Amino acid sequence: MRVPSEKEEQLRAVHRQREQLVKARKQLEAQGRTLMVNHGIEPVQNWWKRCNFAALPVPAWMKELLQNSQPILFALQEKIAALTVQLQNAAAPKQPRGLGKMISVIIDREIGDWRRFNNRRQIASYTGLCPGEYSSGNTRLQSCVTKHGNPRLRAALVELACPESFRGSSPITNQSSNGKRCCGVGPSPPEPRARKPSWRWPANWLLICGASAPAESAPQLWD
Repeated sequence: MRVPSEKEEQLRAVHRQREQLVKARKQLEAQGRTLMVNHGIEPVQNWWKRCNFAALPVPAWMKELLQNSQPILFALQEKIAALTVQLQNAAAPKQPRGLGKMISVIIDREIGDWRRFNNRRQIASYTGLCPGEYSSGNTRLQSCVTKHGNPRLRAALVELACPESFRGSSPITNQSSNGKRCCGVGPSPPEPRARKPSWRWPANWLLICGASAPAESAPQLWD
């Protein structure tokens, strides 16, 4: 097991604290909605924001209780916004299509040093996105992903993959499974099939992290 350096832990602490603040904000929001539901009132999303709070259809005593949590939610949101800007400013200026600055920084800082991996199997094992094995003799059965390794890195990679999967299109050809373009104009002529991404270091780094690494300092081809 690799022990991260002190500087790597300091960089990780920023986005991890932001994650904790977001979780605390969601908990307070849920407590307010639960209070409304327990008294037969339709819950309001983002009830603590000024425009929504002024128009809340709740009795005065409930509004007074909710008002106790409102300043805390404002303070949490302010800190979250400041950390978000700090993390986005730390990202590389040019990112591949579909890779946001926030996800790029989280992946980069959770990995720490990509040079510690010798092949793609080690990366899959660290992310926990490789299938489980239940094999014996001539029988091979693969289950769902193992979820071993770094949970924050795995969550960032899943979040990165979700937008394209929800649209049902290919990020390379911008074409849906039924042969129509995503803009909905109509059938499109067949396009050449995209080549399988190479596992050479610079290409893989750009594909996953949006950052480049010196080719001479890494393995030329991952098996």
